[in-house]
Amino acid sequence: MVQARSGFVSGDEKEGLKHEDVSLGEACEDLSTRVRDKPYGISATVTDSAGDKHNIAGVIGKSKDTFNIEGSPLEKAIYKHQWEHQVFGGRPVPKHIRAGDVQFRGFLWRDGMPKHITSVEGVDENGVKFHWDHRRQRKGRMPYHEISKLTGKEKFYCWDWVKFWKYHHTPQQAVSWWIAWCFLFGSVFFLMAACSSLSHKVYTDQTHRASEYDWLDGYPAVFGACFFFWPGIWLMVIENANTDLEMRRHNWRVHGEKGRKPGFRWLFPVKVNNLLWWASLLMFTKATAFNVSTIASCLLGDVPEDWTTSQEQWWIYFTLTYGSAAFIGASIPFCWDGTHSFWRGYFPFTAREWKSLPFWVNAWQLWGSIGFLISSAVPYKTDITWKGQILQVIFGNLIGSVWFGLNGYGLFLELSNLQMT
Repeated sequence: MVQARSGFVSGDEKEGLKHEDVSLGEACEDLSTRVRDKPYGISATVTDSAGDKHNIAGVIGKSKDTFNIEGSPLEKAIYKHQWEHQVFGGRPVPKHIRAGDVQFRGFLWRDGMPKHITSVEGVDENGVKFHWDHRRQRKGRMPYHEISKLTGKEKFYCWDWVKFWKYHHTPQQAVSWWIAWCFLFGSVFFLMAACSSLSHKVYTDQTHRASEYDWLDGYPAVFGACFFFWPGIWLMVIENANTDLEMRRHNWRVHGEKGRKPGFRWLFPVKVNNLLWWASLLMFTKATAFNVSTIASCLLGDVPEDWTTSQEQWWIYFTLTYGSAAFIGASIPFCWDGTHSFWRGYFPFTAREWKSLPFWVNAWQLWGSIGFLISSAVPYKTDITWKGQILQVIFGNLIGSVWFGLNGYGLFLELSNLQMT
C-alpha cells in the first residue's frame, strides 16, 4: 500500500491537504494526472512492502512524468529506450519486462536484444497487451495498442496536411511535416525537368545560359536538388536524432531536473545508436552529390567546348551515379524498419503490405532511387541514340520523380491520419 499526500501551493498560500491510502499503481496514476492537469506542487510518501517510507519530492510542471522517484520503489521508471517511455508513460517498467518477457524485433542483435529496435510486443503489469512500433513513434502516430481501443470507422484525411499550422505543435512534428513538403514539391521540379528532356529540341539546345535546356531542364533540377531535397534530407537527419527527446526529458525530471534541460538537437543532430540516423546521413551525402551534378549540368550548357568527356562523366554522371546508389543503400534500412525484416519491404507480397501506408512510403522512396540510378548509368554509353535517351528519361528520371512525389504525399498522409495502419 502507498500513503499519498498532495499539497496544492499557490504563492505563499497552501490550500488544504488530502491523505489517502491507495495502491502503488493508483498513486502513480493519480500523481501523473495531477501534475499533468495543473501546475502545482506534488508531494507524496511511498511505503514499500518492507515498511520503509520513501519520499517522492514535489516538482512543479505540467507533464505527467515530473515526479522525482530516485531512491524509491519507482526508480525503475528511469527509462533506457524510447519505447519504454511511450508504453509506460511515467510508470515503472514491470519486472517481467526487465527480465526479458517481451518480444523484440529489430536488427544488429547483441546479448539477446537488437541494437536497433523496430517493434516491441508484450503485456504490461495490468495484463494489457501493448505493441510499440518505431516508425509510428518517430512520426508521432498512435501506437497499435491504442488503435485497437478505438470504436467505429475513422475518417481518412487526404488533404488535411495543407493546414500546416496543425502540424507545428512540437519540433518533431514540424520537422516531419517539412520533410514531406520538401520531398513532394522537390519532386515536382525534377518531374518538370524530366518531361522537358523528352523534347528533342530542348535536349539538343545546350549552347548558352538562356537556352531552353537550362530553363526547362537544368534550372528546375538545380532548384529541386538544392532547395528541396538537400534541406529535406538534412531534416531527416535531425528527425532521427531526436526520437528519444521525450524520454530524455522524462529521465531529466526523474533525476531532479539537474543540469540543462534536454533540448531538441538542431545544431548537432547526432544519435549514433539509431540505424536510420546513419541511413539519413548517407542520404545527405547523396543529396550533396546531386547538387554537384545538377549545377555542373547547367555549366556544361554554358561552356561545352571546355568540357572533355572525362570531365563530363566525373562532374555530372559520377556524382549522379554515386548519389543514386547512396540513396538506394540508405533507403533499404527504412524498408527494414517498416517491415522488421531484411527480406521484405521492397515489393508487396502480402495483403497487409498492400494495405500498409508506411510500407508504400518506404517502397516509393526505394523505387525512386532506382529510377535515378538508371538515368545516371545510361549516359556512360556516349553514343546513345535519341530513342535510347527517351527510354532513359521515361524509366529513369520521369518515373523516379513520380515515385518520390508519391513518397512525399504518403508522408503527409501519415501525419494526417495518426490512427491509420
